Amino acid sequence: MRNLIQLLRDCDRGRLLAIADSWNVDVRGLQDDELRQTLNAALLEEGRAQQCWGGLTEDQRMILITLITTDKGEMSKEMFGRFYGEINRLGFGQIQREKPQNSDQPAQALYYRGLIGDAYERDERGTRPIIYVPQDLGAVLPTHRTSYQLRERDRQDETALNLEAITEVEYRIPADTTIVDDMTTLLAFLQREPQLMNNHAISAGERKRMSTYLQQQEERRLDFLLQVAQSGQLLQEEEGSWVVESAHARPWLQSNRHQQVKRLAQIWRESTLYRELWQIPELKVDPRAGDMPSYDPAAARNAVLALLEKQAPKSDWWLVEDFIELVKQVSPDFQRSNYDRWYIQNEQGAYLSGYEHWDEIEGRVLEFILTGPMHWLGLLDTAEQAARFTAYGRAFLGMDRWPDRPLPEAVIEVDADGSILIPRRMNQLVRFQLARFCEWGVADDPYSYRITAESLAAAQEKDITLDQIRTYLLRALQSEALPAVWMPMFSTERVESAPELALERKNIIRTSTTETMEFIYETPTLRCFLEERLGPRAAIVLPRKESGLRQALQDQGIHISSESQ
Repeated sequence: MRNLIQLLRDCDRGRLLAIADSWNVDVRGLQDDELRQTLNAALLEEGRAQQCWGGLTEDQRMILITLITTDKGEMSKEMFGRFYGEINRLGFGQIQREKPQNSDQPAQALYYRGLIGDAYERDERGTRPIIYVPQDLGAVLPTHRTSYQLRERDRQDETALNLEAITEVEYRIPADTTIVDDMTTLLAFLQREPQLMNNHAISAGERKRMSTYLQQQEERRLDFLLQVAQSGQLLQEEEGSWVVESAHARPWLQSNRHQQVKRLAQIWRESTLYRELWQIPELKVDPRAGDMPSYDPAAARNAVLALLEKQAPKSDWWLVEDFIELVKQVSPDFQRSNYDRWYIQNEQGAYLSGYEHWDEIEGRVLEFILTGPMHWLGLLDTAEQAARFTAYGRAFLGMDRWPDRPLPEAVIEVDADGSILIPRRMNQLVRFQLARFCEWGVADDPYSYRITAESLAAAQEKDITLDQIRTYLLRALQSEALPAVWMPMFSTERVESAPELALERKNIIRTSTTETMEFIYETPTLRCFLEERLGPRAAIVLPRKESGLRQALQDQGIHISSESQ
């Protein structure tokens, strides 16, 4: 906080004389330094301060009390100008002629009476100009004479500004934790196939291919996953490619789902790489122009989160547009204090310069923070124009403890055709490791993977041996032996692709329906060719009995697909 002497040191002689005139201080014959010391002592006299206060208008007093009652006794110059008008800086001659200390403009008069000053302050968002009341001067001003009325008004305003709980909402979209599943998939994808960097992004073709394996396939959500992974050092750059950083990724993968959500939310909170402003499709931002290179998205984001924690209902629904309006009233400068130094165009190519475009820029950023990252992270349920905190959201903002209830156990299942089924609630490290040597199915619950000769051969090319894969599978399945359907592929030390795949097709019979397999087992002339049943629709054929079985099936009128031959 700044004191009166600092304000006086920033004044030229013209303003010093205006201050002396308004406070009735005799400064004749004094040089500038002596003038400043004399004014500092005079203005801090309690009796003189009371006399000055008595000569102020109600508007002037309210400006002073508003500033004094803020956390630091200050306000950004941009906001002050919007509320109370701009302050004109005058030269010595103009001050002598116009007497701005007597101006009918409240802010102008306060400035030239030495009751408010201007300075520069550095915070998380960079350097910004502010208007302030000197701390020691504010302490001697008799603000109590009007402070009761002001406090009453502030209490009414605070009540009016609190977000009102609502009960009726439509089109509810409950938040979920699929962000954990999709982050695991992203890491597994890049572990198998490191991707070339392209301005912290991945090529459009690879993005499209990766999206087919995600629970949610929105483009902006994939951007979010990539940049959060980079911000949290789950990914690192290596020879121009993005690769998984095991030192950070493995502890996250091993954590339970509650802690995984918490870690991703923390990474997002602190990330300076991820910029919500750049994710608004109807806005075109020039990242190199004006003040944009110094833009700190983490500071803006945390200002929004602080307002949510303070103003939003803990458990009820509230309107998104009400929150946007609240921010506009109490903290419009949450991401910038100057509205003319960013170069942003709308879809029509028009530049959105000035505070009048706040709704188009700040308003859209606020809406996206709520319905994008906070919803994706499982922190907010959303509905049509409404939102509500989840248990994770309340914990994230410090309202409650972080959820720690035990999660139900999950086990891997192996289908009769050899497909591996992994529930979403399975430990993420298990799926991450298994994905290294399997073919992938589309994202579902459970996830489906298949071990094939080709996938094993690809793993061996990356120095993952069959013994390592076998050991891992036994541990993941909590079994002492692999399922019989996989045995042909593990019968040699090294998989050579085509011969092993052909052997599997000759030794295993699969039917399209359970009824067909039941018919085969109930018919002695067919059952005699089979060694072991693998499930409701598959069985192992006895060695060198393939041709006999094929003929017997044809005699029964059972069609054999080309794949079976």
